[in-house]
Amino acid sequence: MRKMTKKEFDKIYEKHKEWLKDAVNGEQALFENVSLEDINLNDLDLSRVRFSKVIFRKSIMDANLCFATFKDCIFQNIIF
Repeated sequence: MRKMTKKEFDKIYEKHKEWLKDAVNGEQALFENVSLEDINLNDLDLSRVRFSKVIFRKSIMDANLCFATFKDCIFQNIIF
């Protein structure tokens, strides 16, 4: 499992935001087999994102999830 960089995350997230608006150039986000340990998810709309084999933080106490929206997501093999 590799750590995703902020730059990689931002690129995927921007496409996902467009997809949520039904934009032609958008794309549903899929985070698979990655660690998001260094990514701040505060106040992001992560609705309908697909997460598979993802590590958010080694401890849920350290996760940056304040005000993040996880509506209608798919979670498979997740470590919070």
